[in-house]
Amino acid sequence: MNEEGLAKSFGESPQTHVLTITCNVTSQSDWKKMVDLAREKFGGVDILINNAGTSYKNKPTLDVTEDEFDKVMAVNVKSIYFSIPAIVPAMKERGGGSIINIASIGAMRPRPGLVWYNASKGAVANVCLSYLSPTTPLTRFRPRRV
Repeated sequence: MNEEGLAKSFGESPQTHVLTITCNVTSQSDWKKMVDLAREKFGGVDILINNAGTSYKNKPTLDVTEDEFDKVMAVNVKSIYFSIPAIVPAMKERGGGSIINIASIGAMRPRPGLVWYNASKGAVANVCLSYLSPTTPLTRFRPRRV
């Protein structure tokens, strides 16, 4: 949704519990901006839903351009990579929080013609399971598949 659509749909008033912001999830500085705004308006961050995603038109793997590959990996995977160091410290300040990463059925049952999209969503699913590692900054994590 674009910035104008967000403002029209949700608006900003002292009574609302919604803050609209247009950002680029593939930008580390935009993640910092989001966290800073959440701290300012709400006192911190309690939940993060990583739902940004993109794909390319269904096509043979050899026809996927480098730009299409880069965009899919940046939006679908790198955005989650940037979200963790930005959000987890803010959540720890408030005693914890929840992170929900949205993958796709393409992670478990890849669709033909979308090899790199499927791979990116497989990475998202794997990241969720990898949070269980002793080296993760998250202390309590329960992966679920829905």
